[in-house]
Amino acid sequence: MPVLKIIQGQRTGARVPLGEHTTLGRSNECNLCIDNDQASREHAEVVREEAGFVVRDLGSSNGTFVNSTRITQHRLTHGDQIRIGSAVLQFDDPAAAGPAPSAPADPEAERPHREGIARHPARLVVLMLALLTVAFFVGYAAGGWFIRQGTSAPDAPEAPGRTPEAP
Repeated sequence: MPVLKIIQGQRTGARVPLGEHTTLGRSNECNLCIDNDQASREHAEVVREEAGFVVRDLGSSNGTFVNSTRITQHRLTHGDQIRIGSAVLQFDDPAAAGPAPSAPADPEAERPHREGIARHPARLVVLMLALLTVAFFVGYAAGGWFIRQGTSAPDAPEAPGRTPEAP
């Protein structure tokens, strides 16, 4: 019986048998619940058709990928990898499985893509701007506190209108 094997994400190693219609998404109503912020409530479906199983994206915001290619619909073959957010599922059809495939020429090609801030330069820029903004306001607030206390900040000029006291 064909299954989806979870190879990355929560419940890694679990095998989910495929019926006539299997829904994938964040909702508890889905046949396979994917606990991931990048997954839509009803993200994708796997449907048995006459020619085999087909995966369809259900209009998700972040897309459904099969073997690193964004799809709207794709006929599954044994070993295909479906990525929804950071979860990766492998389609296993024992009936279609032939001899074991040889090792890939480039091991890096088979490695799942890692999602992170380093892969998204725009997110890195936004994060840096946020940190700089926080640092500015913390420094400003600290400087205001020194002035309100009637003293000056270390290594700062005297507050206006204040004369140094004679020893």
